[in-house]
Amino acid sequence: MDDYGILRLPKVYFNEWLDLYLSHKLSSKIEELAAKEREKQKSSDPLLAIREAMTHRSCRKIKWNPPISMDEVRAFEREHGIELPEEYVEFITQIADGCYHFDATNSKQGGTMFRLNDFSSLKRLNEPFPFDQNTKEIRSHLFWNYNRDHSIWQSEVFAGISPEQEPSDIWASPDYSVISGALPFAVYHDNGICSENTQVLLILNGPLKGKIWKAERFSLSPQGEDDTFYTWMWRMLKYGAI
Repeated sequence: MDDYGILRLPKVYFNEWLDLYLSHKLSSKIEELAAKEREKQKSSDPLLAIREAMTHRSCRKIKWNPPISMDEVRAFEREHGIELPEEYVEFITQIADGCYHFDATNSKQGGTMFRLNDFSSLKRLNEPFPFDQNTKEIRSHLFWNYNRDHSIWQSEVFAGISPEQEPSDIWASPDYSVISGALPFAVYHDNGICSENTQVLLILNGPLKGKIWKAERFSLSPQGEDDTFYTWMWRMLKYGAI
């Protein structure tokens, strides 16, 4: 289990896993399988895969909102001076404008994906997102440097930017309102030791537009190396949000 979700290792039982680990071949094996899985997802129809995943028994408790019109989407974009990522627009106009009670780690009530109209009061949507790269070095820096002893929300990344005095209820934590250039489209309602108040962000501009990041109690980080709205949605439906 990693940033991409749960990856099955075909025909790998405990002894095989141990042999791969001891011979320092486990990482390369996992990367090989992950690459194949990513290519498989890219080559398939993502909307069809999502629709199929929505029919699974584990997803029947999810309450879906009806889709909205493209006119409503364009009006929202004009109001905020932005252009929403294509996958997100396709989903909320063809399948559902958000939902309630999806499975999420450390969450008793389940997660919520907000409606587009819920974001009307948000500010800073058209301002630049704080990062323009998602490299191994950046992911390592974010992982090792921001934690309960050194929160990113009080770091140099957001120096001089104050949280909103009356932040929208959309934000799982008032600290997150310093984020610009991202749509906080879902929350997990979780209460784990480190991942409390997890919020999922859809980047709205720059080189990372359309990618998924997560805001957590102490940190801000990419969901994966190349995660988009559709890969997040498919994995959430198949395995639950992590």
